[in-house]
Amino acid sequence: MTDGARTTSARTSRRSASPATASPGASGNDAEDSKESKDSKEHSTSKESKDPAKEGPRLLRTIFLRRSTEEQAARRGMLAELVRQASEPRDGKPWAGSNSAPTSPTAMGAAMRRPNPVTGNLADGPLRFSASFECGNLLSAKLVCTGGKGASSSTAPPPGAEVEYELHVDNDTQSTTGHTQWFYFSVRNGEYRGSVNFRIVNLRKKKSLYLQGLQPYVFSTRKKSRGWEHFVCQNVSYNTNSNLPRPPKEKSDGPSVKADHNTLSFSYRMEHKDDEIHFASFPPYTYGMMSNFLARLDEIDQAREHFTRSELCRSIGQLPVPLLIISQGLGLEETERSLGFEQDEVELQRSRQQQRRPAKPVIVITARQHPGEVVGSWACQGLLKFLLGPTPAARRLREDFVFHVVPMVNVDGVVHGNSRCTLAGVDPNRVWHDPNICCN
Repeated sequence: MTDGARTTSARTSRRSASPATASPGASGNDAEDSKESKDSKEHSTSKESKDPAKEGPRLLRTIFLRRSTEEQAARRGMLAELVRQASEPRDGKPWAGSNSAPTSPTAMGAAMRRPNPVTGNLADGPLRFSASFECGNLLSAKLVCTGGKGASSSTAPPPGAEVEYELHVDNDTQSTTGHTQWFYFSVRNGEYRGSVNFRIVNLRKKKSLYLQGLQPYVFSTRKKSRGWEHFVCQNVSYNTNSNLPRPPKEKSDGPSVKADHNTLSFSYRMEHKDDEIHFASFPPYTYGMMSNFLARLDEIDQAREHFTRSELCRSIGQLPVPLLIISQGLGLEETERSLGFEQDEVELQRSRQQQRRPAKPVIVITARQHPGEVVGSWACQGLLKFLLGPTPAARRLREDFVFHVVPMVNVDGVVHGNSRCTLAGVDPNRVWHDPNICCN
């Protein structure tokens, strides 16, 4: 409480306690009620004086911008390398991709995706951010500096103190509605060990599973044997920005907080020095991971007997979109052709088989029309393992049906870290009635 507040409170207390202002017929209970009311007002004044928004402005220092020259160059390099490797067969086979996200230190684009070392201006805080990798979509990161006497956005946080960052994720590419729900970024902490508070302030959905107990997923390279961990963040909350206390406006680079957006807040304790930690709304399933899984299917003799793989088309970003066709013995026919069997003999055998039974119904299966719906890829991968497996149920399905499977429809959206749209800003799951051959 300020000196002025104490003086005013004391004068009020003296006037209220004066016999001249008390009612002659007041009872003891009335006097106690009057005292409780005065105490409540004094407590309210004290609490209000400790409001952080009134103690000083929360200054923001922009330390990461996805549209900065350095970040754009890193991202263009990652995308160009991805297209090059995905488009160049090795020994006549498609690209084998990578088997996990984040990729190993020696995998494609690993050097470009790593956050910069924690050096340079100490006022930038103890963490360095990055999103120059598949599915990454961090737009900006701002270090929150609590204002005080003589404080500015260039003042470094005290050593060992908790730090806070205000984050924006990028809108879907070319999207007019600015879908933002998926997030994936990484940080490097250098020598810092302690608690870090993150606030992602521009998520669009008012209702979210974070209100029902969902938590961000975390991957630490120092604890990589644990993989992606779920319940390791603290203080997870999801609120509409209009319901949150608003600090005084401060000029800073990058986007600003909008009242009609929502904020996901969570904290994480950095336990190891020089750690690289990844945060995502769900364990990522990248284009490279899909390519790696399909390459491994090609190496399994039993699976290879029953499917063929081809390129359905090229995306706007020039990435191959794979198509798998699955049916009993389908792969054997392709193998016979590749081994030099006479075409007429193969066609004769196929004709005899078709005469013995009617044409099979075709079932079309697609996944990842919405890039942020990562579980679709995990489910599709499990389905392919089952359909190409040795069980009697899988064999019966292959005998009775032909399956056309597109395991990743929106490959560009996945690579760029979109939530729903393609590179053209189109939601492919909303244009089935009127598709555009160029944009969809």
